[in-house]
Amino acid sequence: MATVDDSAVFENEGVRVRYAPTCYLCGTGGELLYEGLRDRLFDVAGVWSLRRCDACDLVWLDPRPIPEAIPELYARYY
Repeated sequence: MATVDDSAVFENEGVRVRYAPTCYLCGTGGELLYEGLRDRLFDVAGVWSLRRCDACDLVWLDPRPIPEAIPELYARYY
């Protein structure tokens, strides 16, 4: 089984992101809920997945935008 380097930054259709396979609240692995999602409401670039924590039920984006890229995602709305 291949491992994912979740520290590596890569481009997701122009958005700089990192893989986020584990919960950032408790560190437990996340179950893949949905994949191949696009933001049709605000037309934000990128293809996204949602994961849910097996321990605490937190739901998050995977990949996750790096902090420096977040303002770019809100360039057309706020």
